[in-house]
Amino acid sequence: MKVLKKIAKVLLVIIVIISAALGIGLNYKTVLASHKIKEVVDAAVPFEQIEIPDNVQIVGLGEASHGSKEVQESKLEMLKMLVEKKDYRAIAIEADFGDCLAANAYIQGGEGDAREIVNNMSFTIYHTNEMADILDWMKQYNASAPEISRSEER
Repeated sequence: MKVLKKIAKVLLVIIVIISAALGIGLNYKTVLASHKIKEVVDAAVPFEQIEIPDNVQIVGLGEASHGSKEVQESKLEMLKMLVEKKDYRAIAIEADFGDCLAANAYIQGGEGDAREIVNNMSFTIYHTNEMADILDWMKQYNASAPEISRSEER
């Protein structure tokens, strides 16, 4: 019986030490994650101030996290700026071909619901209201945009 008590005490001490170490590690990582890097903060500008030269035909957007509300909202703002002010006509996302076909059919005037389309996408990072807002905006824009001929396309 004494042996079992000693083993239990040793296990308890080990658990306490591991818990304390993890707690310190998590706090340290939280502090690092919330730390603002001066160079990054200084480089940030509002979308209205982003200058894209006229000869640039493809703009790529990266993201530090998948599926976060702020990143998705920023994508929509950037998309609006590129379409309305720079006359871009296409968007590509990292998704399965069939998912893109469904999204494209919807934004080209097809039936359906943007939330259902994004919730059926294979990549769960797109299962957000913000991604549905992107599809809704593209559909609304396409419905109100004037027709263009093939020779006018980029």
